[in-house]
Amino acid sequence: MTSNAIPIPRGNIPDSFLAGETVEWKDSFTKYPANDGWTMRWRFRGNHKLDVNSVADGGSFKTTLSSTQSSDLSHGNYAFQALVEKSDKKYFVRQGIVEVVRSLADYEEPFDTRTYEEQLLEAVEAVLLNRATEKHASYTIGNRNISLLSPTELMKMRVTLRRTVNFQKAKGWNIHSLQFCFSDAGTSNIERRHQYLLNSREG
Repeated sequence: MTSNAIPIPRGNIPDSFLAGETVEWKDSFTKYPANDGWTMRWRFRGNHKLDVNSVADGGSFKTTLSSTQSSDLSHGNYAFQALVEKSDKKYFVRQGIVEVVRSLADYEEPFDTRTYEEQLLEAVEAVLLNRATEKHASYTIGNRNISLLSPTELMKMRVTLRRTVNFQKAKGWNIHSLQFCFSDAGTSNIERRHQYLLNSREG
């Protein structure tokens, strides 16, 4: 049976924002103008719960997350929905996922600003040279510890990682664009890169 449901767009909310910053965006609807009695509210659900009401800005809706509200959200992905209401009418008009990224203010201890691929390349080369520290040996690809990979597998990975690192440096990637550097090892961004490296190695 085929569903005829119309997908709900995410609208103009940013794909991600830093915890602790003020976030603002606007949405407009021809059928639900803000200056015709319609109201709009947002629900965010993830590690924490947050509800936010938009305000009318002419015929548009302006939504603001204060710095306090965004700092109260722990880092990670949050599902969101927004609905407009008027009298007894209610319609869901926005839906999607937004990522809350840690800001530097969350880091009091020293941390590594290199990309994940740069760190993994160092670990792979250390294992190949039998100079791996406990930290180097703790890296895993998929469900396999790199210290258990064969020299052939490690060398193939090294080629792929060197190519990736060179590409990143050529593009000028930094800690802002590479937000996954501040995520825990279990996040989807890291897992996608794990799978990329596995595919490259197996190919």
